[in-house]
Amino acid sequence: PGLAVPARADTSPYRGLMAFGPDDSDLFFGREEIVSSILDRLAAGGFMAVVGASGSGKSSLVRAGLVPAYRRAREGLVAVMTPGSDPVAELERSVAGGPPSLLVVDQLEEIFTLCREEARRARFVDALFELRDMSSTSIVVTLRADFYGRCATSPRLAAALAEHQHLLGPMGSDELRRAIERPAHATGLRLQAGLVDAILADV
Repeated sequence: PGLAVPARADTSPYRGLMAFGPDDSDLFFGREEIVSSILDRLAAGGFMAVVGASGSGKSSLVRAGLVPAYRRAREGLVAVMTPGSDPVAELERSVAGGPPSLLVVDQLEEIFTLCREEARRARFVDALFELRDMSSTSIVVTLRADFYGRCATSPRLAAALAEHQHLLGPMGSDELRRAIERPAHATGLRLQAGLVDAILADV
């Protein structure tokens, strides 16, 4: 009840607790202003960190919001990686086809949680910034806020984070309204009058 489903709709436009990916960009709404701001700041500095609490939507923001917006605005290869236990190897795989125009390192905290060797961690950070400096690759990382302090062990990473970051907070009421209404509209669904206000009141 509350969602009028047309005959042609056979799937839900809502991802629930699942993260959004690049293929979900047509259903990703609510963070448009943040995506635009990050793109502008990325063009100016070549590096951006999206920092936020676990579950705040960092991965969805970069994968379903930033990456498609970047591709619409600019030409060039886009690569998305997670560091894993061997971040240097993952980076090499990500740039095997040549330096990308944009490299997204999602869940940067994995260099602390999964990579146990300090030397390998340091090599990854050095290689990341060498890629930016030598090939003009723009770099976006996502980082859980509780690992922010751990980044201070790398002076270069700490300096980049201090200068180029966006602290991602909870969605505001206007953002939530767009995130509820627009996926339904995009797929031909009609929300019952008053339902969105009731959901926002509960939230």
